[in-house]
Amino acid sequence: MHIETVRYYQRRGLVGLPAKRARGFRYYAPEIASRVRFIKRAQALGMSLDDVQRLLTLEKKGACQATRSMAAAKLALVEEKMSELAKLRSALQEFVSACDRPHGAYCLMIQQLESQTE
Repeated sequence: MHIETVRYYQRRGLVGLPAKRARGFRYYAPEIASRVRFIKRAQALGMSLDDVQRLLTLEKKGACQATRSMAAAKLALVEEKMSELAKLRSALQEFVSACDRPHGAYCLMIQQLESQTE
């Protein structure tokens, strides 16, 4: 991970700022590395940094309701995006098919894009 990412997390208050050691270098303790891994795993699940901030304020015990709610909201977004992607896939398949058929002097895909209204 790039150091600027870690510094950004520090500015956002997600990761603590380590003390400078000799020669001005900073030493990142294992707890900071663990926190950064937590952030990256949460982001891989679609969580924003604001979501991560909320997760970090929760106690491990008794947090299931809050985390479930966040995960359910992300799941709903993923399902919505999957539906949109399925529609996009279908439309693109139609365009590819149209381009595979003999069509004369004009590109059917461009004609379809020009004539589609929503």
